[in-house]
Amino acid sequence: MPFKIGLLGSTQHTINCTQFLLDHPQFEVSWVLTPAPKPRGRKKELVPNPVQTWALKSLAPTVLIESQIDESVEKSVREIIGEDNRPDFLIVVDFGYKLPGWLIDLPKIMAINVHPSALPRWRGSSPGQFVLLHGEKKTTISVITLAEEFDQGDIIFTKTIPVDSSWTQTEYYQTCFDKISPELPHVLEQLANKKVIAQAQPASSPTPLARKLTKDDGFIDWANIGASLVGKTKPTTPLNPLLQKAYESLQDTDSPLSQLIEQAVRAFSPWPHVWTVIETKNGQKRMQILETSIDESGKLSLEKVQIEGKQPTTWNQIKNILESSDT
Repeated sequence: MPFKIGLLGSTQHTINCTQFLLDHPQFEVSWVLTPAPKPRGRKKELVPNPVQTWALKSLAPTVLIESQIDESVEKSVREIIGEDNRPDFLIVVDFGYKLPGWLIDLPKIMAINVHPSALPRWRGSSPGQFVLLHGEKKTTISVITLAEEFDQGDIIFTKTIPVDSSWTQTEYYQTCFDKISPELPHVLEQLANKKVIAQAQPASSPTPLARKLTKDDGFIDWANIGASLVGKTKPTTPLNPLLQKAYESLQDTDSPLSQLIEQAVRAFSPWPHVWTVIETKNGQKRMQILETSIDESGKLSLEKVQIEGKQPTTWNQIKNILESSDT
């Protein structure tokens, strides 16, 4: 009999990890728990997430979460599994919800979570963004047991990989899940056969919480961006707390301000983006910094920017427009 899996997730990463399990005949997905569609776009269309779409095509019984995992969710899950049809494993990948005790205790063997950081480093919902923001050269994908406290379960398996200096958060997460996915069938087999013992992780983390980012986290005063363009190493005006913490971690580098901005641009792409406000002939305009580079002297270069209401372009083109006509 194949091992039955209760799958919790919401993104393509969830599906990719699951597919490696389903390529082995000893695993099957018996049901899915995923967020309900949310209104999107101007027309407020209800668009299912990738996991719900996959479940519909796979005919996997699915429970949708409207806002939180409440009593109605528990009732629906228990109706699916019946009296004696508990899953062997609960697999959580890119889910984002706090799990109640009844759900953690549901599987016969274990509930596990895939977290793309070297736990206890960067616990939280945005580990990749924080790894990139702080310029870390390597990272570790952690497979852990589920605990009611976020990302504090015991460590079952880890895989360490180098962090490429060109990655945005998109490449970071894609690479992490691509690297760990082929390992999951073996990890689950080892757990089922009691050939691996999970190790408790330290109670406290050496890093701040990798919390969900806000739009304001991406703001950098133009004075600081301008300072980095001429090679200054210190901020001219105060940074927001999140960026200030990252700046302090870069004090051993030759150009910490330029390095901070370059790393933030990649860490915050595609959201919330690094952005600033510049003066134009039509008043102040918001401008996103989309791509940057640093030359040998430590000066920052703005490779691609976008002023609100305009198409992405180079900073040199923006300067020319500002000097010659209305923006």
